[in-house]
Amino acid sequence: MKHGPDHSYTKDRTLSKDALIDKLPGTPIFDSGTQYRSIIATQAEMQLMETRRFLIEEVARAYGIHPIFLAHDAAGQSLTRISDAMDYHVTVTLGPWVKRWEQAIRFSLLEPSQYVDFDETQYYRMDLATRADYAAKALGNNAAWETPNGILEWMGKNPIEGGDVLPVAKQTALSTK
Repeated sequence: MKHGPDHSYTKDRTLSKDALIDKLPGTPIFDSGTQYRSIIATQAEMQLMETRRFLIEEVARAYGIHPIFLAHDAAGQSLTRISDAMDYHVTVTLGPWVKRWEQAIRFSLLEPSQYVDFDETQYYRMDLATRADYAAKALGNNAAWETPNGILEWMGKNPIEGGDVLPVAKQTALSTK
């Protein structure tokens, strides 16, 4: 009785495996009725995706909108934070439209001595921490440039009595001995 590996079985298995590799390079073999479907895009699909990318970029360019606002992947773009994207949108997209509306109203509806100026600061709402930091600096200890009522108005709150005066700088007395 022989003990050890069956060399004929191993040899047959190796030959059939090599034959399959030559016929189907890189393609797996499935059982139980499973079918193979390629996950690699065809040339037609790649062309369609490239055409879509081009059209989105052209629409964005025509209307002055950043492609990220049109669900474009924006690969390689510098707008990584949402606040950067919103600042860009307000400055580059909405800013020119606001100026056009002001000019149209001035031309069509107002007398030469009148003017219109939209308050664009409301577009820059910021997050709460940034707003609080701005308010603290605007009401600052030694260099206030905003009144308390100005800050309250900016935040959409009601004014307070006596809030139309700039805060007075606090002076510290120097003691000499």
